[in-house]
Amino acid sequence: MRILNLSIHRVFFDEIIQGTKKNEYRNLTDYYRRRCTYEENGKRYLIPYNAVCFNVGRGKRRLSATVALTGIVCEDGFLIFNLGEILCKSNG
Repeated sequence: MRILNLSIHRVFFDEIIQGTKKNEYRNLTDYYRRRCTYEENGKRYLIPYNAVCFNVGRGKRRLSATVALTGIVCEDGFLIFNLGEILCKSNG
């Protein structure tokens, strides 16, 4: 399983855990552009990750959640991560 690790703000993390946030948007910076593997029909796609691990905080206050990805699309200068079910959660 390929897992992408991303830092995220607590408010968005909480929305993902509650199931109200179904997509995560990131600007298509050089960091993410290096991970693009091909372009098809005018859209750019990333390496086919299966899940994303969202991380908030550090040390004992660190929270993380691994969420299945149903797709990743590059559109209008943004990467759009389509989120599926929560695979696991942890803190500390």
